[in-house]
Amino acid sequence: MSLFDQINLISVLFIALFILPMLFGLFYPLNGARIFRSFNSTISAVIVIISAVLSISFTNYLFSNNGDNGLSNLFKNISVIRYSIINQDVLVYALFLLIILIGLIGILQLLLIPLQKKVLIPLSNAIAAAVSASNKTIRLLVSSLWQFPKSVWLVLVFALLFNFYTVLTKNMVLDNYINSSGAYRLVEENAIQPIIASNVVQQIPGFIDNTVNKAAECLSPAGKKLLIKVYINGVTVEDAVKSSPDIDDKAIELAGAENDHYKMARILYEWIADHISYDHQKAKSIETDAFETYSGAVPAFSEKTGVCFDKACLYVAMCRAIGVKVRLVTGYAYNGKEWLDHSWNEIYDDKEGQWINVDTTFGGENNNYFDRISFDNDHQKEEVQGEW
Repeated sequence: MSLFDQINLISVLFIALFILPMLFGLFYPLNGARIFRSFNSTISAVIVIISAVLSISFTNYLFSNNGDNGLSNLFKNISVIRYSIINQDVLVYALFLLIILIGLIGILQLLLIPLQKKVLIPLSNAIAAAVSASNKTIRLLVSSLWQFPKSVWLVLVFALLFNFYTVLTKNMVLDNYINSSGAYRLVEENAIQPIIASNVVQQIPGFIDNTVNKAAECLSPAGKKLLIKVYINGVTVEDAVKSSPDIDDKAIELAGAENDHYKMARILYEWIADHISYDHQKAKSIETDAFETYSGAVPAFSEKTGVCFDKACLYVAMCRAIGVKVRLVTGYAYNGKEWLDHSWNEIYDDKEGQWINVDTTFGGENNNYFDRISFDNDHQKEEVQGEW
């Protein structure tokens, strides 16, 4: 058995994080400048925390009750701000929050200057003089212990990072190795878990989720595409609709000499509906973990099976190969028992000058879902994910 099998490196790391800052203190004398920096950095961190809490509270109240409060009424004569508050524009919320945060930090830092000159600097020099007047052992001990808060802070930060890793990772070998560290478990059980279990921290995921949802609602379609990378069944739309030479060749072969886009689109619809079966097992796997599956046009074509999203992506790839304008659409569809998440397509009929609905999943030999008149009866809440 090697030495590394007997020693847990995570425990070694935590011990080093705790000891090294205090060892560092032994080699650097505790002078007035060092004491002042410690006081100043601590107070600055407190200022940032206080400013953040106050700015969040202030901004939340400003946007509360859809802008129906005394604070927002201050902006009643500034229509552009008033409108943004009433419509709960999250980007304006973020802008207000940032402005207030920077303003509060600046004001409190200015107020700190007299405190620095009249209190912190004299106090720092007095502590340094008292330490300097003591014997060597006391000087070294105080200089080392002065680093104790930094040691504790480093240990807590790394413990929190490891905790996040063990929660989010699928690397069970490293997960088990981290949890086998006695030093990590000591900090995790006595410090990290109480923090995570606190009411304030428990509310953070919901707050973030609501904020993201509101931000998405406020974005324009162009803004959503620019800022939000949408994953469907574990892949992005851009990757899912990528074609291959075999797909392109098959689409060209099926279209043949036909040049009417409507008829070409119909030919592709019939081929996919008849030749790509529905993969019920994959549908169940996606419900468990969408990122475990391989989705899109290429796997649907090569395996001749797939879920609705795969078939819709394959239809996009084949339409693009022969120059038919096509869209990928997501929404809800009624399968005869319940409404479920679903994907389908739209193609552009250049003769009629309109988009028409196509569903290769619901379609088949005895069930036409190409330009179906009653299409909206079992499809709803459509959202275009891409157009080509």
